Amino acid sequence: MSKSWVGKVIQRYREGGCDALAPRSRAPGHIPHRTPADMEDEIVRIRDELTRAGFDAGAATIHFHLSGGGHEYVPSVSTIWRVLKRRGS
Repeated sequence: MSKSWVGKVIQRYREGGCDALAPRSRAPGHIPHRTPADMEDEIVRIRDELTRAGFDAGAATIHFHLSGGGHEYVPSVSTIWRVLKRRGS
């Protein structure tokens, strides 16, 4: 055990009592390099449009449509695939 860790535990106890000593999540509060929500919305919107029109709606096709759309940031095909998987599309 290091002194700095013990000091942190004592400080947490002083600030919040026994409840403050419960295990905390180690997950980051936010992911700074994550694809912006508006871009994720655009990816899902394009997929829905392509699907309704009866065209291929895969990640490579969506990447092609985003590349021609004048976006300053176009995610990679693998990122588009992860977005679709995360969004359930």
